[in-house]
Amino acid sequence: MNLVNFADMLIVLVAVAVVISMLLCYRSLQEAQDWSLTDALSEEVELTKTDATGNPIDAAGNLLAAGQAPLTVTMMKASSSRFIALVATVAILMLYVGFGLACLYRFASVNEIPT
Repeated sequence: MNLVNFADMLIVLVAVAVVISMLLCYRSLQEAQDWSLTDALSEEVELTKTDATGNPIDAAGNLLAAGQAPLTVTMMKASSSRFIALVATVAILMLYVGFGLACLYRFASVNEIPT
């Protein structure tokens, strides 16, 4: 068996293993009943209930009297910072795997670790 063929086969096997493991994780997350990506990328935000003009109202929909606390509602809202963190994590993971495969290929084909 040629050394270059071994290096090629090794890289293909590692790449296929990474893809299969990512697909298994994706499938596992799709089948989960109590988890959702939307919820994971959202955060709780307290909002004050207001009328059409922006004045705070109570639970019955009436304007607040002086000294009365406004009605606040906790909602899940999409978080752009969490989405950016997810995209950055995936990009860093792909860079890590890509450079790892390149180093592994060089080590298997030339028998030398890149400096």
